[in-house]
Amino acid sequence: MSIGSRDAVIREVRIGVQTAPGIDEGFEAAVRVLREMRGYHRVGVYTREADRLRGRAFAGPEPDCRSFPLGEGCVGTAGLSGAVQMVPEIGGDLEAAEGAPNPRSECAVPILGGDDVLGVLDAESDRPAEFGPEEQALLQDVAGLLSTAILRHEGSFGGVEVAGVEGWEEDEEGDAEPEDEDEDDDAE
Repeated sequence: MSIGSRDAVIREVRIGVQTAPGIDEGFEAAVRVLREMRGYHRVGVYTREADRLRGRAFAGPEPDCRSFPLGEGCVGTAGLSGAVQMVPEIGGDLEAAEGAPNPRSECAVPILGGDDVLGVLDAESDRPAEFGPEEQALLQDVAGLLSTAILRHEGSFGGVEVAGVEGWEEDEEGDAEPEDEDEDDDAE
C-alpha cells in the first residue's frame, strides 16, 4: 500500500473540508482521506456534547462504541484533558469479527478551539507503535483543520470566535470563508 505524503494528506483534507456542503460531510471527507492515504485501520471524529463525545464520522470497520463519557477510554480522556492520548500497544484478542485484525495502536487528538475541546480525532492502526511524532503531528494538523470547520459552522464555540483562524479569511462583512489561493484580492 502506498502512503500519501503529509503535505498531500493535508491538502486533500483541506479541500474535502472546505468544499463540503455541511459539517458532517466535511468530517466524512477528513476520515476517508486519512484512512485511504495513511492506511489507518479506523478513523473517527467525535464532537463534544455536554459531558460526552458523540461519533460523527467514521472510516473503516464499524466502531464498538460511538459515544464516550468524558474521561473514559482513549477518546474520552483526550476529550476531558485536551491532551493527545497515545496507546502504542493495545492488548487483547488480535482477531475481530469477520477475521479483520483488531487495532494494535491508537492516537486520540483533541480538536481544540482556543482552550475549549470541541471534539476528538481518533486514529487506530493494525500495526503496533504506529503513531510516532510525525503521525501525531499530522493528526494534530488535521484536528486544526477540523477545528476551523467546526468554528466556521457554529460561528463560535464556548466564546471562541472564528475570526483569525488560520486557513480562513474574513470578507468585507466580517464573515469567515476559506482562503482562495487562486483569487486576486481586489478589495478597495
